[in-house]
Amino acid sequence: MIIDAARRRAKVQLLLDGFFDEPEANRSNQATVEYLTAIATAEGLDIVGAVGNPTGGGIHAKWLLARVDGVTWSAVGSLNRGEISYKVNCPAILVIALDTPKLGRDRSQPVAPRQFIESLAQSTQVRCC
Repeated sequence: MIIDAARRRAKVQLLLDGFFDEPEANRSNQATVEYLTAIATAEGLDIVGAVGNPTGGGIHAKWLLARVDGVTWSAVGSLNRGEISYKVNCPAILVIALDTPKLGRDRSQPVAPRQFIESLAQSTQVRCC
């Protein structure tokens, strides 16, 4: 999906965990960054990937910021795609439209806490577990 988005001219920036990573493994985060970099170079795509540890204790949370049909969406959560995650944990993702026309927000300006709270107030609560 990330590569497809870049092929549609999306700017893709990806930061993957380096604390728990095993760089020598075939499916490591480092291998993923190298794979994406090779594709980006070969196809001229705007994909930048890095492996890091900005928290000092690993990265578990996932965050996505996307602009779709003129609306900026933000998603943050702890969802993993593994079967064990669904059985053992209660993974969740919060998805918010940050600049809907209802809010009358100027899309050229950064989101202020007030707009975030207003958007959150208009959201629907969903319980997974």
